[in-house]
Amino acid sequence: MRTLPEPEFSYGQPVPKETDGVGRQQIDIRLKEPKRQGAMLLPEEEFTYGKANRPSTPIKAVVSGFYGDVAEQQILTRYEVLKEQSKPVSLAYARNHTRGSQLAQDHMRETSTKDQFGTSTQNLFKMKKFQNVQPRTNTHNQMRRTSSQAVLNRQR
Repeated sequence: MRTLPEPEFSYGQPVPKETDGVGRQQIDIRLKEPKRQGAMLLPEEEFTYGKANRPSTPIKAVVSGFYGDVAEQQILTRYEVLKEQSKPVSLAYARNHTRGSQLAQDHMRETSTKDQFGTSTQNLFKMKKFQNVQPRTNTHNQMRRTSSQAVLNRQR
């Protein structure tokens, strides 16, 4: 069940605050420092405040390449350790082909050499209306011009 406001309540009107007769003037909210007993303790004379300064950069070692030489030696020793730990590569892995993998490898070798030397039997698609059109650019390559003309003559 919902309760409605009291009949004397009006929307938008400030509600008077209940006061106990105690205002800001009567209450002191400031913090009070405890009273010290005895002498004040101060830090020693050599005491410094804040962060310590960074040590200076060893410019001579940086310019002379000392740190580069150290890094190079670390890399070389790491490579030597890896070389000692690695197993020698056996040829058994290269010899154990299945018939399918051997055929695929042979096919890849044949097609790659054909593509390199331009001896591919399959010609690229060219629309009929562009077959007899000469190129607008000149590559000054006689080999290319004769091979493209040969392809055009074969297609006719």
